[in-house]
Amino acid sequence: MSLGTTCAVALVGLSGYIVEVQAQVSQGTPGFHLVGLPDAALSESRDRVRSAIISSRLEWKASRVTVNLSPASLPKQGSSFDLAIAVAVLCAGGTISRKAFQEALRHTVHLGELGLDGRLQPVRGVLPMVAAAVKAGKSRIIVPKANLLEAQLVEGAQVIGVATLPDLIELHGGRVDFHPRLPPVTPNWTRPPRRTPGGSMWMISPPLSYGWRAASYWISASRGPCTLIRLGILFSWAQKEACGSLPRNAGTVLWIVP
Repeated sequence: MSLGTTCAVALVGLSGYIVEVQAQVSQGTPGFHLVGLPDAALSESRDRVRSAIISSRLEWKASRVTVNLSPASLPKQGSSFDLAIAVAVLCAGGTISRKAFQEALRHTVHLGELGLDGRLQPVRGVLPMVAAAVKAGKSRIIVPKANLLEAQLVEGAQVIGVATLPDLIELHGGRVDFHPRLPPVTPNWTRPPRRTPGGSMWMISPPLSYGWRAASYWISASRGPCTLIRLGILFSWAQKEACGSLPRNAGTVLWIVP
């Protein structure tokens, strides 16, 4: 019986919480069990992770695999946990066997969705998740390459972009004998995220969808100039003062940076 541990981030509203991803590989009836209050999309990660590992020609043992997302009482949703689950399982299975790398995994945050071919797919909400990880003292963060520019907007984050699962395992000192030639994943923005001259940030990737009532609350609560981030379009505090409200066709409001 062996145990692998790494970290991910769960978003609840606009707040992020560190989640410890624990994987145990033990003897018994072969199966993949995921516990810790996952939603439907997260429960499906069992099939994505298994297929990605097999497609990458990494070792998948015919054993009983149990993955726990701690704290178990915290709701968890989305596919951004795929990468952390895969790393924890491969660590428990012995693919990542060197003690130094295993210890480093405990303090590394992994964010990303896995395709069946082993490529890392971009996920929504990377900006608030990276910000929450840095705030919690976990500055080393692995993200899909397609989310790299967005993740690098957070000050103090040591972000590494990875394209495929074999590349990541090799980064962690694991045994990799096969590097598939796969087309790059297209980023989920039309213009690259960047900082504005005044220091505020804007981004394209939508972390969550909120109604206009919630959006109006966040804008009204802001004091002084701020930047409202949504689908690549900027609304300033002055525009809010001039208009009194947001136009209905403006799009989904996502994030506010003072």
